[in-house]
Amino acid sequence: MTRTVSARTAALRSRLLKLLADANCPQSTPQLCALMTSGGRRCNTALTHRTYCHGPSQAPPCLGWCWRPAIYPQLRAMEKLGLVARVQYPNRASIEKAIAAGNILEHLREGDSRRVYWDVVADDSDAALNAALDAAELHHKAAGQANG
Repeated sequence: MTRTVSARTAALRSRLLKLLADANCPQSTPQLCALMTSGGRRCNTALTHRTYCHGPSQAPPCLGWCWRPAIYPQLRAMEKLGLVARVQYPNRASIEKAIAAGNILEHLREGDSRRVYWDVVADDSDAALNAALDAAELHHKAAGQANG
């Protein structure tokens, strides 16, 4: 018997993968929660106001803790599937990049070694498919220029 994933779970996983892929560095679970809320407009609880978690003019912005019970198990499931990975952050590469950019203190302040950071796992099959598509596109362009 195989298990099927519900449409809501698939949508949540897809959104998490997109958020991680669009980020230029690994994201912690609290950062992903905050990104999921879209500034408090997409809260995941029945106790929120109709349009905003805190109201549009109230501060601080929504931290998205209402998303944590939904997000964390999905991140763990995607980790088991090999789609995402826990990473140490800040790490050597990120520190070297921050030193070169001149913002090492900010970088170290933002990084918290007690939190779990997540990143998308690079898929070799995606790279192979993208290379094949690029080669086909170049071949198509070359054939079009030769005929035109």
